[in-house]
Amino acid sequence: MSIFLKKFSVYSLMSLTALGVLVLSFCTLGLGRQFVRVRFLAPMAKWILKVYGFNLKIPNMEKYFDRQVMYMFNHPSSLDIFMNAALGIPNARYLLTTKIIPILPLSFIAWLLGARFIHPQNDKHKRLHDFINATKTLKKSSDSVFASPEGSHQVIKKIAPFNKGVFHMALELKIPIVALFIYIPHDADPFIDIKTYKASDISIEVLAEIKTHDLSLQNLDGLVEKVKDLYLAKYEMAHNVAKNESKKSPNVSRDMAEIQIEIS
Repeated sequence: MSIFLKKFSVYSLMSLTALGVLVLSFCTLGLGRQFVRVRFLAPMAKWILKVYGFNLKIPNMEKYFDRQVMYMFNHPSSLDIFMNAALGIPNARYLLTTKIIPILPLSFIAWLLGARFIHPQNDKHKRLHDFINATKTLKKSSDSVFASPEGSHQVIKKIAPFNKGVFHMALELKIPIVALFIYIPHDADPFIDIKTYKASDISIEVLAEIKTHDLSLQNLDGLVEKVKDLYLAKYEMAHNVAKNESKKSPNVSRDMAEIQIEIS
C-alpha cells in the first residue's frame, strides 16, 4: 500500500470512527459508552493498526473491569492511543494532552467518550485545574483511567522523566495502579517517518498491580521511584539496553526532536 493510501486510509478510519461514536452516543443518549468502547472503538483501533501493518498482542484485562484502577503506561509513540483503545476496557476514560485537540477526529472521539484534556506543564495553573477537575469526575463516576507519567514529550529512545500529577491522582482516589508496558520497536513508528518505518509485532504487557489504599501524599516520591524503576528494568530487558543506558540522554536527530508525542 502506498504512503498516500496509508495516510488516507487511517484518517478515513479515524473519521469513520468519530462518526460511528457520535451516532451510537446519540442513539443511547450518551449512556452506551461501555458498549461503544468495547464493541466499536476497540475493533476500529485494531483495524487502524492493521492498516499500518502491525500485529498487536494484548493481555486479557477482564479481571480489572469490575473496579476502579489507573492504567498507567509508558509512552514511546503516538501509536499508544490506538493500542490502549484496542484493549477494549469498558469503563475507562483517558487523560490526554490539549495538544491533540486540533486532530479533530481523535479529539472528538475522546470528548464523546469522556476523556479529560490536560494542559502542558508550561501552563501550571491550568494544568493543576485540569487535574483537580479530572479527579473530581473520576470520584463521581468510579470510572478507571488511562494515564502516562511520561506525559507529552519528544520522541526519544528511553523512558522519559516521570511527572507526579498522575501519581498524586492515584493517591487521592485511593485506587491501584495497573502498570502496563507498551512495546514498540524503535524503528516501527510511522509517526516519526512513514517512509522508513518497519511494520512489526507490538504488544502491551501487565507488569504489576500496585496498591495505593494504605499510602498518603508523604509516600508520593517513593511511589514514583518504585514505578519508574519497574519501567526502566522492563525497558532495558525489552530493548536489550545495557544497564543504566536508558537513563542517559538520548542522541535524538533534529527531525525526531521536532516531532511531539501528543498524548498526555
